[in-house]
Amino acid sequence: MQSIFQLVHNHEMPVTETIDIKKNISSIMKEARYQSKRDRCFYCGKQVGKFCNSHSVPAFTLRDISHNGKLSTLNTLINLSMMPTESGVNNAGTFHFICNNCDSKIFSDYENPLNYNGQNITQKMMAQIALKNYLLALSKRSFEEKIYSDLKGKEFTPADEMLLTIYLDYQEFLDSYNKVKRSIEKEWDSYYLICHMVLDYRVPIAFQDKITLVTGFDDEIVNNIMCKDEKYQTKDLHICVLPLENTTEIIMFIDYDDMSRYRNVYKKFRTMVREKQLEVINYLIFAYSENFFLSPLIPQKYLNNVELINVSKLSTVGLVTDFCTQKSPIDMLVEKYTLHHTQLIPNLLCMNINQFPSD
Repeated sequence: MQSIFQLVHNHEMPVTETIDIKKNISSIMKEARYQSKRDRCFYCGKQVGKFCNSHSVPAFTLRDISHNGKLSTLNTLINLSMMPTESGVNNAGTFHFICNNCDSKIFSDYENPLNYNGQNITQKMMAQIALKNYLLALSKRSFEEKIYSDLKGKEFTPADEMLLTIYLDYQEFLDSYNKVKRSIEKEWDSYYLICHMVLDYRVPIAFQDKITLVTGFDDEIVNNIMCKDEKYQTKDLHICVLPLENTTEIIMFIDYDDMSRYRNVYKKFRTMVREKQLEVINYLIFAYSENFFLSPLIPQKYLNNVELINVSKLSTVGLVTDFCTQKSPIDMLVEKYTLHHTQLIPNLLCMNINQFPSD
């Protein structure tokens, strides 16, 4: 769904409305943060005075690609006004939804760097990754609900439609979160590991998120995100890129219950040579998510790549309807997200951060 930043850049909005929103966006965001504050931990339900500064991407990986304590963000590529192009490690991708006690326990396996370096990825680690992904998604939707509720009061035209989307997304994320939580508590084997790669170098990007894959390698529809049927559920693919001191761990998995939806994708993925697999994962990160962080040491020539910039906008600008075409919205999305052109953008997963100049 579109964020408030994306909507104010949408030329279909009335000019006067766009100007008003831009003028008031700081106060809107400040008020939304205040209104979305919780008094109870989302995981354990206990009342707390201070929430954990949870990182959506493990902090130990962020430190390994930072330079002078700084990281580059998505906005380094897409350059939206009112969004930062860099972040300090301590504040990069943080959200406040659970207490410190829960944060230290429920992510303890996957956020321990000693559990990597060639060791197997366990069911418990995958469950913890999935749990973090859904907590982040729920936190974002809670924040957005407060934003659009405020905008609705200011007679902002798209607010009603956005609030409905937020509500539907929230319910779907909550169902997935509860399923993961039960899996952890019952110690179920719930996840199918598609790939686990250990690269013998440190890449200049850290990433963790769930993505809803629109199309596969034959331009088939994997998730029809335009479907209006309330019974239809999208299925998520979880991806992590975790740079360590001298290596990089890459993890990709799905829920066992979602194997039929993704079967053609993971079967074809596994037939590819490693370089092609890295190329595909690299593309999925930039096309489907905003939750990546880049090393400031990446040479500008890669960040200025027009194809990379255009692909990175896919996760932010939403679907722009072309009234001159007979194609359906989902067919337009398949065309935009096709996996036939993954080689056109710089592949950061094939780059060694140690080979970049540090001056």
